[in-house]
Amino acid sequence: MWSIGVLVLGAAVTVLAASTPFDANRLTHEQLNAVGALRNLIGSELKEEFMAEDYYLAGWLNKYNFNVEKTLVELQKDLKWRDEQKLSSILSEDWKDMKARFPFSLESSDKTGSPVLYVDYGKWDVAKYLTEEGDSAINRYKRYSSLMLTEQAKAHVRQLRSEGRDVTQFMLLYNLDGVTPATHNCAQCSQLFGSQMSEHLEHPSLDLMINRVMFVNMPASYIPMMTQNYKDFEIYGEDRNQWEAKLLEYVERDQFPENLLR
Repeated sequence: MWSIGVLVLGAAVTVLAASTPFDANRLTHEQLNAVGALRNLIGSELKEEFMAEDYYLAGWLNKYNFNVEKTLVELQKDLKWRDEQKLSSILSEDWKDMKARFPFSLESSDKTGSPVLYVDYGKWDVAKYLTEEGDSAINRYKRYSSLMLTEQAKAHVRQLRSEGRDVTQFMLLYNLDGVTPATHNCAQCSQLFGSQMSEHLEHPSLDLMINRVMFVNMPASYIPMMTQNYKDFEIYGEDRNQWEAKLLEYVERDQFPENLLR
């Protein structure tokens, strides 16, 4: 990825050249200066240790072309949103019932070593859950599917970094094999699925940690809506030859989630 940015320090302006490559693990001198400037401006507001790390702040700066003032404004918005959603404690909440109903895994890695958050959405019987638990369960489902899963993946990235792995992002892979009108096509199910997708686009702290979002085995009836509304997502139907060839560009076969193997 190529970046151009402006670093504002008082009256001084430093422009990062458009040809400056971005690698969160190998920052240039100018990029490190921008990280330091941002940290000095917002350091007291960073309540979680990982937020002050170079790779995290550099990811934010890269998203906004290394414009420190713009990044500061957007990061402060995101910190406020994280506080409102109580994301710092979300992983300590009891999710055993939800994990049993709505499985996911973080056992695979892509070819860069980044973890793959694999969501076996075809096994998520959302309609049954809503019928059994009622409307009061909607917010809990949204918190789990839209926020807890990605926070779990981000925590996994941090764990890998603590073990010496140069990873800063994760891949999000959805398998829709098994999706049926009975289990997923109720009106509330569709709304919740849309909400789940929108979270990845609306909140930068989710988006900047994801290197790609890919869907496989998507039913044909879903594809027009998905391709129209989520142009940055890689969406593949039920033609195994097609999606498997693309997935192999990113993930070695021995790293495929088990139920995607032949």
